[in-house]
Amino acid sequence: MGVRLGDHRRFLFRTYLILLVGVVLIAVLLEVGLNLLDRPPDESIDPWVEKTLALIEDHLVKAESYDDSVAALEDVIDVPITMLSPTDIASMPESTTGTRRLVDDAGRIAFLHFSDDLPEVIYLGPVDPAPNNSFFDWAPTVYYLLVFALIGFWIHPLLRDIETISVAAERFSQDYRSPTRTQDKTTELTTLAAQVDAMSLRLSGLIQSQKELIAAMSHEMRTPLTRLRFAIAMRQEQTDSAAYPSISSIQQDLDEIEALTAAMLEFARLDHPDLALNRESITVDTLLAAIDLRPINDNVEIDVESDPAMTLHIDVRLMTLAISNLLTNAQRHARSRVVVRLRKRPDASLIQIEDDGEGIPESERETVFKAFTRLDESRTRNTGGFGLGLAVVARIASLHGGSANVDASPELGGARFTIQW
Repeated sequence: MGVRLGDHRRFLFRTYLILLVGVVLIAVLLEVGLNLLDRPPDESIDPWVEKTLALIEDHLVKAESYDDSVAALEDVIDVPITMLSPTDIASMPESTTGTRRLVDDAGRIAFLHFSDDLPEVIYLGPVDPAPNNSFFDWAPTVYYLLVFALIGFWIHPLLRDIETISVAAERFSQDYRSPTRTQDKTTELTTLAAQVDAMSLRLSGLIQSQKELIAAMSHEMRTPLTRLRFAIAMRQEQTDSAAYPSISSIQQDLDEIEALTAAMLEFARLDHPDLALNRESITVDTLLAAIDLRPINDNVEIDVESDPAMTLHIDVRLMTLAISNLLTNAQRHARSRVVVRLRKRPDASLIQIEDDGEGIPESERETVFKAFTRLDESRTRNTGGFGLGLAVVARIASLHGGSANVDASPELGGARFTIQW
């Protein structure tokens, strides 16, 4: 059924989100890495603090009174200084030399300085931590916002061009008569848009020419076929009975050509963009009544398994054509039995036609629904077919929003064709 516009938008959103998440992760990893590299050890002491404590120690060693010296030093450095006895310290370190850095619950910093020349320990502080600069608090947020804005500014025209080209390509896939015109609507991917426009224009011309040729040939062939039939009828009246088998063979060849012409016209009509389904709700009985269930081969029996009251929402003419094609195909290859099953599930409706023939090799099951594909390379009237019947089935299933597939019949052993919508 094609890609919907919502799918394009989800693709654009995912692309933008992936870029943003990637940039944010890189930024976070860089920030964490730089912080780890730049973080000083917890036990490190600023050299200026070490020098200050050394000067305090030297001044107190020479002082006659600790109280007067401490008061004078506090006035000079404007930081509290306290002399503590070792017994006042709850947990003494193993080494009673050097300086220890302390941080309380409020984040204030203090220093213990142990000296061999002083009987007491110098306690410097506590000092309130330096106030954080509000700019640095907001800097990461501002950085990420700028990254988001920059990525959005850079990628928006690219995503817009991609969406323009994607939507135009989707519309072209639905109607080959309208080539894309995206070059003038793009800003960054103009070259790509021009190439897509040129390609769609060539494809549109080729497809239309091909379909017009098929339609013209199919129509024009009817006139000479009619003349040939008339000439054969006239000739048959003028010849003896010995020539009847030859004339009959020629008539059968004409019938085959006419059937091929009709099949080509039907296939071309099904592939036309303006084709609209005429859906209606009908019972299985009504559908089966519109199908010729009489066997084309006396040796083959056709069984139908379904709920007669089951309702299907379909285009009756097209679905009848699809089932008839599958029935004809099954009877050509069946040995003695063909089964038609119509089922309804909560999420889908199914039509299955099985036969007890040789089946289809798994490697060829994908190709049988392509136009003019024949697994039997012979062209005898016994096998029949032009390779269009199953292609018509697949197209009708697609028009109903479903699909057609083939696998092995678990009951009969031959092929099982399924239309699901």
